[in-house]
Amino acid sequence: MYPEYFGIRNLNILNGNCFTMNDNRSSAKLCIIGQTVVDNLFGENTDPVGRTLRIRESEFNKLQARSSQLKFRKGESILKQGATATHLVFLQKSIVKFNLEDEAGRNLILTITKSPSLIGGANMFNEGVNMFFVVAVEDCECCMIEFPIMKEIAMANTSYLMKLLEIIHGMFRMSILNFISLAHKQVNGRIADVLMYLSSAIYRSHEFNLNLTRKELAEFAGCSTENVIHTLSRFHREGILEVNGKRIHIKDPERFQKISRVG
Repeated sequence: MYPEYFGIRNLNILNGNCFTMNDNRSSAKLCIIGQTVVDNLFGENTDPVGRTLRIRESEFNKLQARSSQLKFRKGESILKQGATATHLVFLQKSIVKFNLEDEAGRNLILTITKSPSLIGGANMFNEGVNMFFVVAVEDCECCMIEFPIMKEIAMANTSYLMKLLEIIHGMFRMSILNFISLAHKQVNGRIADVLMYLSSAIYRSHEFNLNLTRKELAEFAGCSTENVIHTLSRFHREGILEVNGKRIHIKDPERFQKISRVG
């Protein structure tokens, strides 16, 4: 990749510097990473400049040999609840949802996450069984890494193990906080809360194409599909939200945030 790539794609370097042609020619051990990767690897509000990402060449070669690249269509299950857990998933492109199916066959969306993201680590500690479904919200690309090699590297590399545990903890923390937040809110607060999460954490914009059906939105907010339809219509009439099919525009973020917060 040439330094000019960033200008062509209109990408800005927030911290540090872009690499140079001399860096290219000398094969300098440098990298430029996005904010999501920074948050996942080092934690939020951390300056990554000068930090080291380290994995031994032998470990990298093992990972490469025991990994496969797969593509999944929208709606396809990447991991299936109750099935034998065989792979850790690195989501390279797109958005996925975590579904839990209860004994009555009802679906509950625990959380939604976007690439890049490491998925399924908790299954390593769940007696070899997938705890929930992971389903593609859009067409997506994944790197499937066999569990045995992940365990081998984790046991030999304590810093790698700690980072893996941090990522697993972060995913569960997000799901738990979502449930706590929704449990104490009325329907309008729940739906506003879910849309604010999607706006800030997934699409990173107040205007976005919602790639979830109204039924999926209800499963995420813990309410009925009818509740979602009526609430979105009311938000639209009140000028807080503009809804045009799948297109969502949060027109009054301050007011919407208040509804999300107080329920």
